[in-house]
Amino acid sequence: MSSRIVVKDNICIVGLYKNASQSVKQIAKQNEGWKIYEDHFKQAINFNDSNLKVFIPVRDEWERHESALIQDLMQLFNKVLSVTDEDIDQAIVELRKKRFDAISFSNHPDHFTNDIGEFFLNNILLNDKWKGMQVYYFDLNYFSSHLADYLNLDIKIPHNNKVEDLNMKVRIRNRLRNEWNNEHINKVAQSFYTLEKINCRNFIWNQIKKTKHWINFN
Repeated sequence: MSSRIVVKDNICIVGLYKNASQSVKQIAKQNEGWKIYEDHFKQAINFNDSNLKVFIPVRDEWERHESALIQDLMQLFNKVLSVTDEDIDQAIVELRKKRFDAISFSNHPDHFTNDIGEFFLNNILLNDKWKGMQVYYFDLNYFSSHLADYLNLDIKIPHNNKVEDLNMKVRIRNRLRNEWNNEHINKVAQSFYTLEKINCRNFIWNQIKKTKHWINFN
């Protein structure tokens, strides 16, 4: 699972796995002066640097969960020239046996199991005495359209989906949702364990959104 951070001067932009990591990679490729680092953020930046500003887009929890599953299915058809809907349905059945349940958060990527996220929760959030790096989260939907202007930077922040990949992803997503039959959004069908994980994450985000660490682009 690749997460990335790009750095220029005192600005850092983080892309977590299935959470803008490819777009962040393209920032470094398409704009001069940006350095890119993979996964190990502590080796890339000094967490105690008070001049450092770290910006992290946040994707909807279920959308990110779904995207990770789609990525797993995409890899199965990487070298297959012709893929039928039946092929996709069978792959979902096999993957479900090995990897996931439609209403489970097993192996679900979250926004805090990384160097910066863990440090933020343990040391920065609700700590008025913190004097190190400044961490800001915001809605991923505003990443390409709003962040550059907010930072007053002349940079391109692209969406990074090839047309052929996008078409395949849409097909897989539709078959996956058909298989799920909306179980993932039907709270009555969700297990207590899944609800607890969702509620816990929602609680954390609701608290963060009340602080200076959330940028509201609405």
